[in-house]
Amino acid sequence: MDSIERLEKRLRKLKKRKARLEREYHRILEEKIRVERELQQTIAELSKARKVMSV
Repeated sequence: MDSIERLEKRLRKLKKRKARLEREYHRILEEKIRVERELQQTIAELSKARKVMSV
């Protein structure tokens, strides 16, 4: 019986850890997408500024 309780406790802890990691993963993924958009926007602005300067 004792081993069953230990395994159930371990299972609960692992499920909580998995849920926390999934939330963190999604947060990081959203941040990565925001940074990629900002990067593309900045590259476009730089390209536009260089064209204006060369004319």
